[in-house]
Amino acid sequence: MKKIFFLSMLISLCTTLCAEHMRAIVFAAGQSKRFGDNKLLATINDMPIVAHPVKAAASLDIPVTVVVGHQKELIQDAVKTYVPHADISFAEQDKALGTGHALQCTKDFWDTDFVIVMNGDHPFTSRELLSSFMQAHTNAQADVSVLVTQSEKAKSWGRFVQTEDSCRIIEAVDFDGNPADHPWVNAGCYIFKTNFLKAHGNELWLHENKGEYYITDLIEIASRYGLAIHPVPVAYELVHGVNTQEEFAHAQELAKKKDLPQAVVLAAGRSSRFKGERSKLLTPMHGKPILYYPIHAARSLGLDTLVVTGHQGDEVRQEMQQLFGDTISFALQDKLIGTGYAMRCCLGQLTGNDILVLYGDHPSTHAQTLDGFIKSHKEAHAMVSIIVCERPEPGSYGRIITKDGITRCVEAKDFHDDPKDYPLVNAGYYLINRNFLVAHIDDLWLHENKNEYYVNDYIEIASRLGHHINTYTVPYDDVRGVNTKEEFALAQQILQK
Repeated sequence: MKKIFFLSMLISLCTTLCAEHMRAIVFAAGQSKRFGDNKLLATINDMPIVAHPVKAAASLDIPVTVVVGHQKELIQDAVKTYVPHADISFAEQDKALGTGHALQCTKDFWDTDFVIVMNGDHPFTSRELLSSFMQAHTNAQADVSVLVTQSEKAKSWGRFVQTEDSCRIIEAVDFDGNPADHPWVNAGCYIFKTNFLKAHGNELWLHENKGEYYITDLIEIASRYGLAIHPVPVAYELVHGVNTQEEFAHAQELAKKKDLPQAVVLAAGRSSRFKGERSKLLTPMHGKPILYYPIHAARSLGLDTLVVTGHQGDEVRQEMQQLFGDTISFALQDKLIGTGYAMRCCLGQLTGNDILVLYGDHPSTHAQTLDGFIKSHKEAHAMVSIIVCERPEPGSYGRIITKDGITRCVEAKDFHDDPKDYPLVNAGYYLINRNFLVAHIDDLWLHENKNEYYVNDYIEIASRLGHHINTYTVPYDDVRGVNTKEEFALAQQILQK
């Protein structure tokens, strides 16, 4: 476990070193023709849109250069007002010749080893997003990195097209391939080695149909020279841009939801102990599949809900769509190697500040329980929270133990102490800070006896890094899971009451 601590310290150091050699460039010169007014001055969470990416970069102690043009005085005043006491400069784009030209207007500020370039109309750009992006760029030792995303709502965004011998971004209007073959789209945030820009930035060409130079063409140029290009996937909601009034309204709705966690329901397992041909999650209990109940509890609280499928995934997805329509989304776990790996499979779809992890085989999950759990997590300002219940007698649930100042979950088969000394068991409900979850996904270790990665190991990782583990205690009957036919019968009786 010392390896985890030192790896985390190394990652943190890499991010810090990267920030010391980084300048941020924010594009804020456009005329917002589709918006009908200057979209950059419209407010999200009581702050102009343009101030959000500038503040995010400045919070990392990165010098920021803002490219201004249309209504430049208003943009400058907004930035200075909402991001005071920061190292901010301005570069003017006197002609509207595209993002490639906007970047060239900042070349007097290419005084660091790297530049991170972002659009000023992305109100959800955060310190955590930029930090994670920089960390990924550093770890990959890339020449160019680009944020990419997947969403039906991003149909107008350029398509990221990568083959064995080339890489480029094709504007949506020019893309004539199969979207399924190239599902990732450009999210509009890049990191470049400054030496690359100085050497090849002048090779951008004019797109005569629009009379503009595109920054996206730098991806193709880097590919031609055989340089390392690193796409970094991210959830669409974290890079949601604003071009129209409709997108602005959607952004306002997303901003209201950010205080709520996102629910991830794990529903990929084979249910080997249940001994049925059909997934136990689809077994009816009082007229509804078992999986219905935890999803319904999360949706009752208005939580965005992501269901991770695997075994009999098509059937699970079809039945849940019939019950919940398009109010839930799905991720595919391609290898059934544990709950920790399930979280890896949905990294690019995690959007909440906190992630509520639920097991799909807990039909006793109630909205009231989840609501209390969420409030407890917030009040504790916790990095990781877990629901626990008391079971002095042995059982199939993992035990929560604290020894030598470290809290962890020990699986029932590995627990050899007196249960009365450690009466709390892990009920299988977690609230984990999203950025912590993403940053430490590689710290989860393989349990070779089962060839699985466990999501509950986040408890030990957080504890070893000095974070308090928040526990929320509930009665055992409120969190019963179903692994066997006997447990199914008992859970059905309890649910009926």
